[in-house]
Amino acid sequence: MCANFLRFESAGSDFKMSFKVTHLIVLAFAMLLVAMGMHQVEAQKLPIWCVCDNVDYTRVLCQPALARGNFDGGSCGMDKQESYNRFSYWCKNAKDSKHQLHCWN
Repeated sequence: MCANFLRFESAGSDFKMSFKVTHLIVLAFAMLLVAMGMHQVEAQKLPIWCVCDNVDYTRVLCQPALARGNFDGGSCGMDKQESYNRFSYWCKNAKDSKHQLHCWN
């Protein structure tokens, strides 16, 4: 009786296998959508102005060689997501210490 319970027929086994593969594909697609959604959370409404702790450090980060923003004497104005990402990265990952990023639209 136990042997009959554990025995699978070929046609049924193929269906079960394809059903499992389909579920794995759907699960992978769902995980991809979640990962993409989490990445989009980082996107900021543009244009955006930011300060990294103090005016001097903000001026340095805003230069064309780093964030490619527009320093207005007190904050860094950015109109591209890439500029914001670079400014944010350099502000949060400074060698000397972790700085505080403050931004507004």
